[in-house]
Amino acid sequence: AGGAGSDAVHKELQAKSSYMRKVLADRDKYAAMIFDLAKQISRFTPQTIDHVEAFVAEVERRLSLLTDERMVLKDDRFAEAWPERRLDCMREAVAKKKRAAGSSLSDGYSICYVGREIKCERGTHSYHGYVHNSATAG
Repeated sequence: AGGAGSDAVHKELQAKSSYMRKVLADRDKYAAMIFDLAKQISRFTPQTIDHVEAFVAEVERRLSLLTDERMVLKDDRFAEAWPERRLDCMREAVAKKKRAAGSSLSDGYSICYVGREIKCERGTHSYHGYVHNSATAG
């Protein structure tokens, strides 16, 4: 019984090792893409929520190439450059748009940027959040 348990642990460690090799390889293979995406996300200034939705779909398409988005982006090389909070805010805005559309509200979402803030509105529904990483609030 002890042998079977240690075999299972050994296989689990090997699987994690294989997984980590893939993550480490992705960090090198996709570094240029990640830095390019970081710049695009930081500079993105959409006029409508539909622009945000299309942009986020393209970002998601590219990030889907990674073995594990979170683990790949944890690399110190990307920590300073990656606009995680801004992307999360855009993802949330798109999710709220989809939820609002699912509740049969008419089109008419608007999005506006004021400094570091994003505000999405549709009728009485709204979302407000920060669009880029900042250690201080103003």
